[in-house]
Amino acid sequence: MTPQLSPPVMVRVQNPIVHNERSEPQPDIALVKRPEAGVTEAGVTLPQRPGSGLPQRPGSGLTLQHKTNRCYAWRMARPLRLEFSGAVYHVTSRGDRREAIFLNDADRIDWLDVLGVVCARFNWVVHAFCQMTNHYHLLLETPDGNLSLGMRHLNGLYTQRFNRRHGLVGHLFQGRYQAILVQKEVYLLELTRYVVLNPLRARMVDSLDDWPWSSFPFVVGREAPPPWLDVDWLLRQFAPERDGARRAYVEFLLAGRGLPSPVLEARQQWVLGDRAFVERHCQKGIPEQLREVSKAHRRAVALPLDEYAMRYPERDLAMARAYQSGAYTMAEIGRHYAVHYMTVSRAVRKYELQQRVTG
Repeated sequence: MTPQLSPPVMVRVQNPIVHNERSEPQPDIALVKRPEAGVTEAGVTLPQRPGSGLPQRPGSGLTLQHKTNRCYAWRMARPLRLEFSGAVYHVTSRGDRREAIFLNDADRIDWLDVLGVVCARFNWVVHAFCQMTNHYHLLLETPDGNLSLGMRHLNGLYTQRFNRRHGLVGHLFQGRYQAILVQKEVYLLELTRYVVLNPLRARMVDSLDDWPWSSFPFVVGREAPPPWLDVDWLLRQFAPERDGARRAYVEFLLAGRGLPSPVLEARQQWVLGDRAFVERHCQKGIPEQLREVSKAHRRAVALPLDEYAMRYPERDLAMARAYQSGAYTMAEIGRHYAVHYMTVSRAVRKYELQQRVTG
């Protein structure tokens, strides 16, 4: 006889703490296990997934549903996400349910196009990248300390284009990307190797020459690098002369094929560096100027929305410039101008196309 799952049960979790992109790390709210047959466990209401007999998770990430002074919570350990001017990260973002995020070459080209838009808008510098099948790797530097905002645009805009191209709806990526804070002078070089070696490690190709969807072709000079990819820093680590640096870079890559992933050395799932670097960023009392980037570190101070309207009489231009400041969402701009957010989206895209044409 097939065992029956016990009815879902509910537990009160006192003093809920909601994490967001800038919240300090907190202890897990509740330890929740998937209920097994005949087991009744204090925890969270687990609705059944139709036809599977397994509990279905009601959303990605940490979900809190408040009811007076109580809440129901999913337990998920969420590493701290620290943002500050000049921070370097190794970012990995995976497809929802581990499904493919690139179905053809057009998708891969479009992702690169979106990445270029995001880098220009948020002043990102990319040191290495690699597209796989159901995820991508991105090694980037944020002079303005705006990782979360930029990632929201990168994954959000690409999802819109992907769904439109393939006639799909809904989420493309898992609820939360992984971002490891990296000590540049200690681990950046090693991570540039790790990122582009992924297709070889996964046995997707026999040679890096067979995988055009990474930063490798740009670094070795087979293709002209886009403005957002910094190949000069990487090549300078090997030799002052470009051709010699490229040869040394290729040797460096191949020598690391059998080495363990440097990501395994990350502390607490989110910081990678020497002991002093780790202790500085893992201390309990993180200074406020690190948790929230000061306006002095930002590329430009955002203006009030009324100010954009005064400076740019053409409404679409005003909305596009406000969005490019990085301080407002399309929905916020739409509410201010009494238009749908898709109207804002069209204005932004039109403006970006004009910028590319005029150079």
